[in-house]
Amino acid sequence: FKVKVDNVHVMTVRGKVRRVRYRAGSTPHWKKAVVRLKPGYTIEF
Repeated sequence: FKVKVDNVHVMTVRGKVRRVRYRAGSTPHWKKAVVRLKPGYTIEF
C-alpha cells in the first residue's frame, strides 16, 4: 500500500480455552496491530 503511517499500536490477544469432550485445550495467542494513517491517506477494502 502506498500510504504514510502515523503510528502503530500492537497488542497480544489471549487465546481462548476450548473443550473437546473431556479434554481442555487452548487456541494460540496472536498479535493484533492497529495502524493509524496520516491525514489524507485511505485504504480501500
